[in-house]
Amino acid sequence: MNKTGIVIILLCFLAAAAVVLWERRKARKTMEEIERMLDAAMTGSFSETNFDESQLSALETKFAHYLSAAEASSQNIAQEKDKIKTLIADISHQTKTPIANLLLYSELLKEETLPASAKANVEALYKQSEKLRFLIDSLVKLSRLENGIISLSPQQAALQPLLESVVEQYTAKASEKGLSLRLQDTDAF
Repeated sequence: MNKTGIVIILLCFLAAAAVVLWERRKARKTMEEIERMLDAAMTGSFSETNFDESQLSALETKFAHYLSAAEASSQNIAQEKDKIKTLIADISHQTKTPIANLLLYSELLKEETLPASAKANVEALYKQSEKLRFLIDSLVKLSRLENGIISLSPQQAALQPLLESVVEQYTAKASEKGLSLRLQDTDAF
């Protein structure tokens, strides 16, 4: 190889290195600009600044459209949650009085002198009213929990007192059905 060939190869190598460095600098600048846009979006201060129809400007415009769509979606979700809260409040309010009346009148009927078949029907009515009240109360609590109206704050506590309370509460119902509850002591949390 002669000197001219070596010079040409060297010049090509230098030109290739310059192009690589230039493209790397452009890519770093683009990444820095994208990072700036993301930082601005996270703080809520993003706005489009360049309109030169470059690839970065197009990306910036798309990002602005995405953020505005996300904001609209967030507002829609908040409105839907408000509607659900209102519905839950209405259901809760509208069902409490009728269920309380069913329970009250069935308790009053239980105190009356009735034929055995009627007493069984009144007892069934009372039990079903209790179940309905429990289900509606549970639905309302679950919906409030899902919508953030109420929140849980779990705490570690001994399990034994809770188990004793459950056994005490359900022993009578279990014995009515011919069942017995037994509790083993535990020191679990």
